[in-house]
Amino acid sequence: MVCLLVASALICLASVVTAEAASAGAAVVPAAALAQRGPTRGWAEKGPAAAEEEVELIFALKLQNTAELERILERVSDPSSPDYGHYLTKAQADHLTAPRHQDVDIVER
Repeated sequence: MVCLLVASALICLASVVTAEAASAGAAVVPAAALAQRGPTRGWAEKGPAAAEEEVELIFALKLQNTAELERILERVSDPSSPDYGHYLTKAQADHLTAPRHQDVDIVER
């Protein structure tokens, strides 16, 4: 189980992954989800993967400023707005919604 302190909240990311499931490219099932709804069909806890096996984990961080992004999208889509048609570039949208640096640092540690 990996626990992160993000934005003053403790987030525990635990996954039940068998070596067989990981090698088959199966999705990771958070342990918290299993606890809430019981065992997921097709998944079984088999313990830790062998030391020589590689298990890939993907962490997703919450986008920031989504309300501001929505306001911008509404303005650029409204013909009566002076911002109409002035769309954000991908770089501008990425910068606006990028996760906080401290959150990235916590995951990378």
